[in-house]
Amino acid sequence: MRPVTGRRHGRRGGVSAAGPVVPRRRQARVWAAAGLLALALVATACGNGGGSASGPTPSTPGHATTTTLRGATTTSSTAPSTTKPVLTAGQQGSRGAVPWSKVGAGWVLATWSTSPAGAAGGGTAPATIDLVDPQGGRYDLGTAPTTGVLTDWSGNARNALFLVPTAPAATGTISYGAVVLDLRTGGTSQFSVGSEVGPDAVQFTKPDGTAVILAGPQVRRYGLSGALELSYPTAVPGAPGSTTTGGAFAETPTGTELGLSAAGGIDVVSNGGTPLRFVGPPPGRQPCTVDGLWQATSVLESCGSELWAQPLSGALPDHVATASTGTTILDAWLVGTRVVAEAGACGTTWLETADPGGTLSAISVPDVGTGGSVEPLGAHGSQLGVVLRPGCDRGTAQQQGTTLGWFDPAANTLTPLLGARANGGTVDAAVLFHGPAADGGTQSGTAPPPATG
Repeated sequence: MRPVTGRRHGRRGGVSAAGPVVPRRRQARVWAAAGLLALALVATACGNGGGSASGPTPSTPGHATTTTLRGATTTSSTAPSTTKPVLTAGQQGSRGAVPWSKVGAGWVLATWSTSPAGAAGGGTAPATIDLVDPQGGRYDLGTAPTTGVLTDWSGNARNALFLVPTAPAATGTISYGAVVLDLRTGGTSQFSVGSEVGPDAVQFTKPDGTAVILAGPQVRRYGLSGALELSYPTAVPGAPGSTTTGGAFAETPTGTELGLSAAGGIDVVSNGGTPLRFVGPPPGRQPCTVDGLWQATSVLESCGSELWAQPLSGALPDHVATASTGTTILDAWLVGTRVVAEAGACGTTWLETADPGGTLSAISVPDVGTGGSVEPLGAHGSQLGVVLRPGCDRGTAQQQGTTLGWFDPAANTLTPLLGARANGGTVDAAVLFHGPAADGGTQSGTAPPPATG
């Protein structure tokens, strides 16, 4: 069961005095899996780390490979090419078929297994790493680290970040390791990130993912091999005697500034660690908590039952939405022209949309029955990437596995991409691409096809 017991649970990253801050987007598959993950040591998870190739070895350049993939035989050339086509819905390919120069907006990285979902998602069969293009084509990138939870995808599309449990301490507290996996070669590096961290507390830096940021008692930045690069300041000029809580942060898409959740507001610091400014809460609203970025230059804040977009420049904030009575709002996105929020209670999450006055009300998603849960990944144009899961109590949820897909809130239609409603099995975790395109190109991912229900 994945608890959604209050605003501290379901928030972006870090630890608080009361314990770990469970990530706002991925409660379903992370801590349900954590009960099993705690029993496994990282030594069995990712080999020797330190740059060793625990994933599949790529084929020799210039040779064609034939692979049997989930019942479908595919042939692809691994010779360098700038004209590899993007696969269409239902087509499957290997790592050598990925058109890396075209990876960008609308692509999704996921871990998938043949096992049916448990009460809160996640199977027992070995998971593979799947890259899904906007049209629904799927590329198998090899086996995921055993017991690892996919947490982020670098903005250069090169690396995936996994959180893996190490041996629990005598007190029962689990320590975690961050595993950086090269998606093109399968090579990995690994380093410790301590204990009681949520997956959203460990992220690649923006824009390209050349380092990793960890929100612990103090926000810190590490190189991809684990070397500490910087500890960010805990106070900034103008702050009313406050210090950063370390429980949440948001980084601008350019990576030039970070907004750190602080007592009484937001501490804004530069990428290099220079204290810049203190930004107070919306007038008359306090306390507020950083959720994430909103429209590139603002931070989305939860202030009681309200969501506000607070510019990091210190300009006046904009009201985004107000929760319906008794609802906990975990996050929100602008999908096309409408605000869509993730709400949660009793271990299940669902979607709500705001009316012209900003008041939220629940909306249905196809194929989600009573007790079913919806995990949003982020917006791409007029559609929202989602993972459909059975809720923690399962109820009468229709889905027997989990499904990754595009949801169109205007048309109330769903286009399955991976998992139960597409090719069977379970989607354990998924991350929507959120950076510049690979290979220095433009974001060439096309918009997803119209949803068909």
